[in-house]
Amino acid sequence: MPSTYSYIRSYWISFKWSTRVAAVCLLLAAGLGQPGTALAQTPPNTPIITTPAFDGQVVSPFDVHMETAVFSDPDPGDTHFCSDWEIWTVTPSERVWSATCLTGVEKVHTHFGDGTFEGSRAGQTSLAFSTDHILRVRHRDQTSLYSNWAQRAFTTGDQTQVFPLQLDDVTSAPTPTWMDESASPIVLSPGSPAPSLRIDSGAGDLLLQFSGLDGATNTITNPAMLGSDVAARVVINGGSGGLVLPASRLGFQERLGFSRIVYLPPVSVAASGQVYFWVSANGSTYSGNASQTAPDFSTLARGSPVPWEVLQPGFEVEIVATGFQLPVNIAFVPNPGPNPTDPFYYVSELYGKIKVVAKNGVVSDYATGLLNFDPGGQFPGSGEQGLGGIAVDAASGDIFCGMLYDSAPPNGPHYPKVVRFHSVDGGHTVSTQTTILAMVGEDMGASHYISNVSFGPDGKLYVHLGDGFTTSTALDLDSFRGKVLRMNLDGSAPSDNPFYNAGDGINARDYVYAYGLRNPFGGTWRAADNSHYEVENGP
Repeated sequence: MPSTYSYIRSYWISFKWSTRVAAVCLLLAAGLGQPGTALAQTPPNTPIITTPAFDGQVVSPFDVHMETAVFSDPDPGDTHFCSDWEIWTVTPSERVWSATCLTGVEKVHTHFGDGTFEGSRAGQTSLAFSTDHILRVRHRDQTSLYSNWAQRAFTTGDQTQVFPLQLDDVTSAPTPTWMDESASPIVLSPGSPAPSLRIDSGAGDLLLQFSGLDGATNTITNPAMLGSDVAARVVINGGSGGLVLPASRLGFQERLGFSRIVYLPPVSVAASGQVYFWVSANGSTYSGNASQTAPDFSTLARGSPVPWEVLQPGFEVEIVATGFQLPVNIAFVPNPGPNPTDPFYYVSELYGKIKVVAKNGVVSDYATGLLNFDPGGQFPGSGEQGLGGIAVDAASGDIFCGMLYDSAPPNGPHYPKVVRFHSVDGGHTVSTQTTILAMVGEDMGASHYISNVSFGPDGKLYVHLGDGFTTSTALDLDSFRGKVLRMNLDGSAPSDNPFYNAGDGINARDYVYAYGLRNPFGGTWRAADNSHYEVENGP
């Protein structure tokens, strides 16, 4: 049996532990009963998405600005540890880009380069054009608790859309620069008021300013960061003496570390006058005016440099017009009018439009909806079909264009045809269109279809046709495919064509000028000897 001492020792130990447990329970109960002393952690509040700014906003598929308001958490003292970002397509529902647990400034403002494209966009660097998307973001605190997902619906723009350069700040280091094309600094003269160049918003929110000081240097004003992104605008003020400036480049770094260059045209500004330019995402500038508060990209002032190098001295390549979707061919007006608004050249777009570019650079629609089928499909791939070559008749100003048509809409075989367009308003818009030759039975689809159209020195129309991926047609004189055709402007076959024979009826061989071709997509005439050159796409 245990001794009396053992009983006493056991009782004391039990009493000590039960007392401690009771004390702890009392402390917990007391704590739970007091306001502001809850021990359970609460997740952060759902983020507020500030960019894109509203549901349905159309944004650039190449650079979606993703931004939230500052972190918010019900628990005092909790901090923002990181954020998860996702972009999903709506139809089909698929995650196409994500970034997990971003820290630093990217917790509240991020770009594609901070994450990874996945799913159907794996390996890409942009989203698909003209597609509905959902942006999702959630915040995480330092205790590893996540907020609910916030989301914003947005749509990517189409291939022709120009997007503004969006900025909220220009960094002081590296120092912003303003140079001419020889890399010499642009120095403004002094004045009262001094001439200046400023980058601001349509509402006048200043991002950066160069002002004349002493004729040897400029004063650079770089204010604090704006509260949100704005569309960048350049305003040049002539000051008291006016300004004449060469073509120039503004260079700076934005808050997120991206280097930007803005390309400005030569300008002449009267004393006390101002000129305005809207800036696109690639640094191109577009003419604006004082009344505009939102970007207007209708008139290009100066395009950003093209991504190639001119090797032959005396030549320069620059962007003179933008806003085209899959341009296929270009045709200059042989004798353009004297006015700035007169048509200068025409551009055929693959998916059923012809656009006219005036002498002042303004681009507008000449003809639209020219296809009777939906050309949509993978590009490159099944989507490579529609309009082809284009040519302008010097005598009438009429436009001739080659294209495919659906012989039994909406799902019939596609055949080639040549269409003549006539205008009654000086070539600005089409009035009537006439099919001058339809090549029934000549199946064509993506690529290897009807292409180059030109006028020869003999005044005849020359039309190139690919083999339609049926190689045997190229040597078959009874097929239009794989040939260069020669025809009159009404679509009839000239009697002096190499294989013309009216005795057996008019058919494909009566139109053949050259044959044995695979995909003669390009072509032109050499003035020195009136020779016709054709360019083969592919091997």
